[in-house]
Amino acid sequence: MRETITFKKLGIARNVGVTGEAEFWDGMSYKIDIETPRGEGIHHEMGHFLIQVVPDDGSFDTNQGEARFPPIPSGDEFRGRIIRQASIPRANSFMTHGELRVGSVSRAIDKGISVFYNSKPNTVDSNLQNLIDTQFNQKQTEVFDLGGPDLTDPLLWQKRITVGQETGKDWEFVFRDNDFSQMASGQRLAAPVQIGKLFSDFWIGDRMSEQGKIQVLQYAQKVDIGFNDIQWPHVALNTLIKQ
Repeated sequence: MRETITFKKLGIARNVGVTGEAEFWDGMSYKIDIETPRGEGIHHEMGHFLIQVVPDDGSFDTNQGEARFPPIPSGDEFRGRIIRQASIPRANSFMTHGELRVGSVSRAIDKGISVFYNSKPNTVDSNLQNLIDTQFNQKQTEVFDLGGPDLTDPLLWQKRITVGQETGKDWEFVFRDNDFSQMASGQRLAAPVQIGKLFSDFWIGDRMSEQGKIQVLQYAQKVDIGFNDIQWPHVALNTLIKQ
């Protein structure tokens, strides 16, 4: 598969928060296209990021000045707030709040977030769960034979891709489905299908390669799709190189 993410800077966007006061956020649109080796489109997504960075003095910048990122500091610090809105042409959409932090895939694994990305389906029916486990393990063996990830902990695969290549800390975008986030599906409003429990992490940073220093975007995302009393985790992860 070939995946392309295209970003476009939108400049400063005015956002009126829950306090009723206007704030100014950096705006950026994005478009994701995934194609098969034969060029057939299998996934298209469009959306926007609104990012508000904490300047080095610790206060939010509400000026309409030029968008900027401060130098990445040491430590695991909260560095800003993010709003992400996205839609897929088949009418799935979501809006979620997130945080901008300093981190890396390796540190994320050390903090234990890998458990969020377990892709094994789950059900309350014990007999059905046993059948799922058996078939899941069979597929896991096939995936291992092809050099693929551990489906119960796919972030370990992300880490192996760039092991020893990290040149410093990354900007880490962290999104979690919570009381302030919303997900919707225009085609799946009726039972028995539900969607929810969104987890999404992005890491942007520099890596060393045979060609020299490159900038990469690594991500992992998961959303549960529920039908027939089974939660089917939809997990996606990839490493992309800035062109």
